[in-house]
Amino acid sequence: MPLEPFNQDDLPLINRILEQHPEVSEVIGIVKQVSKKAKFPIVAIEELATAMGGEDAVITFREQPLRVGDLRKGMPAYYFPIGSEDDLIAKVSDLRARSGAPLPPLEGVAMAEEVPLPEGLHPPDIPVPPRPAQAGGVGVGRRE
Repeated sequence: MPLEPFNQDDLPLINRILEQHPEVSEVIGIVKQVSKKAKFPIVAIEELATAMGGEDAVITFREQPLRVGDLRKGMPAYYFPIGSEDDLIAKVSDLRARSGAPLPPLEGVAMAEEVPLPEGLHPPDIPVPPRPAQAGGVGVGRRE
């Protein structure tokens, strides 16, 4: 069944739903900010930064203020070019969904450093066991 377009009467319902799904509101907010200032296609991160007001311009991402210049650390190079607003929606949604992906480090927070092993010691050579199948995945039976 195809999605029917929303109309003006649907706006109160849409706003109530967006309150329950802030991730969608965040995608909408970022897309609106970028679409207002940039022209598509956006060929590279430098072009995006210039359109947004420079490296020090700030957008909100995952409820954190984020410098546009810091997007270099979180946006994979293969996201460019961004060909259209629809492409931007897909890529911002993907970034939003990557909950485990690192964000730029907070200023003033010490980062962990790798500590070398003492001379003559080596990490154990232990084979990594295979991951167990997840429910509903290949190799997992169903109850009938």
